[in-house]
Amino acid sequence: MSFIILTIAVLLLSACSSYNIENDVSENISVSFKFRQSASGGQVGMKYPVGIYCITGNSPSITVGEFDEDEPPVMSLQNGEYSINAFCGLDKNEFSISKDFEQRPVIGMKNGSTSSLALMAAHTQMEIAKATEISLIPEYIVSSIEMELSDIPEAVKSISASVSPVCSHYSIVGMEHSEETAADISFSRNGNSWSSGVRYFFPSDASSTSLCISMDYGDKTKSYSYTLKKKMECGKPYRFSGLFVPNGENGEGNENNDGENNNEEDKDDDEEDESDGELNMDGDFNICGWNMEEEISIIFNDSSTNEDENKGDNT
Repeated sequence: MSFIILTIAVLLLSACSSYNIENDVSENISVSFKFRQSASGGQVGMKYPVGIYCITGNSPSITVGEFDEDEPPVMSLQNGEYSINAFCGLDKNEFSISKDFEQRPVIGMKNGSTSSLALMAAHTQMEIAKATEISLIPEYIVSSIEMELSDIPEAVKSISASVSPVCSHYSIVGMEHSEETAADISFSRNGNSWSSGVRYFFPSDASSTSLCISMDYGDKTKSYSYTLKKKMECGKPYRFSGLFVPNGENGEGNENNDGENNNEEDKDDDEEDESDGELNMDGDFNICGWNMEEEISIIFNDSSTNEDENKGDNT
């Protein structure tokens, strides 16, 4: 009789243990993602890798999914209300992830606040209660700039440019970080031409943008500045071509109401040398499949350059 009672007690204990474990298991929901060109259009040509940040709660709790080209973007989430934030082209060699004061991730660019990749993003709010397929329409969250300079004096050792202001970060939930900085751009030489290649940056909401091109001659640096009297826009490429015209030659250029030169002359003597001249810049706002085309022409006048004398050669 005691053996029967003991057996029943063991069976009851086993049944209670199984019941408790089953109640403690949280059910995860499969969520898949598709990226489209428009609400009615087909799937967009994807830029990889893809990073998806699903944020829920006030704490907040963040679930991150990272996908390469051979991985379908599918995540496992618990039920709840989510802020869904997807980024296409989020290469960790080009972009860094940090946190803001609310402990939410922000995206920064590693190379002088610029990138060689065009980052796209899509944001939405979604209640997750069952297996779901979410369609997202990504948009560019960057502008691009490309500069090519011709007939540059042989004595020039290096050329760099600065574009300001730009945003230093982009918030994971879809708003530009408030901190502003300058985008640093370097040039490579090909004969007497110099090119920056295409560089991408997070544009600022500032009403004007400054562009400064610096030519390093080793013993001195000459800078050519220009102010674009409008803000740069996401999804729009800005392409500039420039021609250096020595003093005494006939250099022509056009200027419109979109910008102005804003330099000051600082020369130590009146002797002319190879660096004395005019840098004519044509700005071609060519869209290449982004926004509508817009064109401007601007001039950098050497008669109003900033000139700094350096001690020793710059390498």
